[in-house]
Amino acid sequence: MSRICIKRQHAPYFILDRFRNKKITGRDIVEILSYYNNMYGDYFNTSPKTSVCSDQIILPILTSGIDLEKLMKEIPGNEYKIRNISSFLNFLDKNKIKNINYFHNKDHKKIFYSEGYDKVIPENFGLEKFEEGQAVIFNRYFLEGPFKGKEQRTNVHIGVISKVEYNKIKYLSMVTSRSSEIPYNTRIMATLETNFQYWYDGLRREYTGSDETKFALTYRTLAILDMTKIINDLKDKELK
Repeated sequence: MSRICIKRQHAPYFILDRFRNKKITGRDIVEILSYYNNMYGDYFNTSPKTSVCSDQIILPILTSGIDLEKLMKEIPGNEYKIRNISSFLNFLDKNKIKNINYFHNKDHKKIFYSEGYDKVIPENFGLEKFEEGQAVIFNRYFLEGPFKGKEQRTNVHIGVISKVEYNKIKYLSMVTSRSSEIPYNTRIMATLETNFQYWYDGLRREYTGSDETKFALTYRTLAILDMTKIINDLKDKELK
């Protein structure tokens, strides 16, 4: 293992040569995330605000030895852009890395009315199966009021599938709150075993207490990213 100098726009991370020098699998991604499990943000003596949701996809990329900051230098944004989901998707699109599978082909009306865990099945993303290491992106919609059914925030959250059971997502690795009280803004940390059904149906089906709006909000799956293909494509890109 080789240590590197951590810049403040990155999450704390290390590079492992055995991942740098191989094709990455979904199981590798989950293993990498296990090294950062329970990370509050004080890991390596950093700020408590260091951990953000996108670190779940960025950390496997960085740990694999990919210089993502260099690859994304032409993408507009501030110094934190490599941790911004929208900037990352923009980067993938500009580089024709097409491994994004949208829920109901990104039809937002269908997405809004496809409520609940039972609707999160591979077929609704045009997939045959869910796999460990795939990332799940979420949108947030107005659940009530004059904007009901409209997007309140795009690409609002992301997690990585850490366990599949009977072709359903059992656990996600994500940065989330371990608080049991709304608005879930305390005890935020990385956890490898977020119970997806409980989080999605029990905590995020009707979300209140946002400081962004007085109306109730609801989370929906937006897309599945094939992170194994993305990481391996990025490795190939660095070699060119």
